[in-house]
Amino acid sequence: MKYYMDTEYPKLMDLYYSYKGDEDEKFFTQIPYELSQVPREYDEYENDLSLLDPTNYEIFKKDLLTWVGDSIKDKFKELKGFKYLKESGATNIKYLEPNNEHKMPDLLATFSEINDTILEVKSINNSDDDKRMWNELAKNKATAKSTIICLNAALKQKMRDSINTALEQLSSYPETTVNKIILLVIALDTNNAFSEQNWIDLENFLKEIARNQSSVKMVWYYHRFGKDIRNELGLTGFLTL
Repeated sequence: MKYYMDTEYPKLMDLYYSYKGDEDEKFFTQIPYELSQVPREYDEYENDLSLLDPTNYEIFKKDLLTWVGDSIKDKFKELKGFKYLKESGATNIKYLEPNNEHKMPDLLATFSEINDTILEVKSINNSDDDKRMWNELAKNKATAKSTIICLNAALKQKMRDSINTALEQLSSYPETTVNKIILLVIALDTNNAFSEQNWIDLENFLKEIARNQSSVKMVWYYHRFGKDIRNELGLTGFLTL
């Protein structure tokens, strides 16, 4: 069966046609339905997938189709790493295929034709409580929550743990490399996101960590008020993509 969105969303529809797994895995089996609604999130998936050359797309697709549940959306966030490298002028960008012996970084690239770079993407997701609130909101059962002006200790520890895991993966890459990059994709809980002070505290917290990681470059993305924001150590202010 063919759909009218085959032309407008060729990559996502290719995932739909290629998926041969469990029919209960709704992300893949409901792609046509989601695209028939208001697919803002899926527009972003399609745009990011379109950045991949055919070889990288096939590597990414092969791995993605084995993922399940909420982790599928985390896998899509790896595309932010590819986008970052491409916009930064890297060449020979390629996804590293999973290794059964040890975890590998996500991406390998070249800068200035001589310097190899490896990059690992980590997702810092909103909490289960926040996800439940959005599910209840969709069912008109959500109750209002007050804004919290504080980044709690659990969130900060989650970011530290993700960075440490990324460092281990970058260090495990068997070949000598010159540049190592950690890219965080961050989603704050809704009751944190409406406080300007929380965004300032987030920036200061990440910059402090980045300054203490002289062996790697730290980059972070987050979605704020309808825009993707990117920042990294050594750049002043926000860069709107």
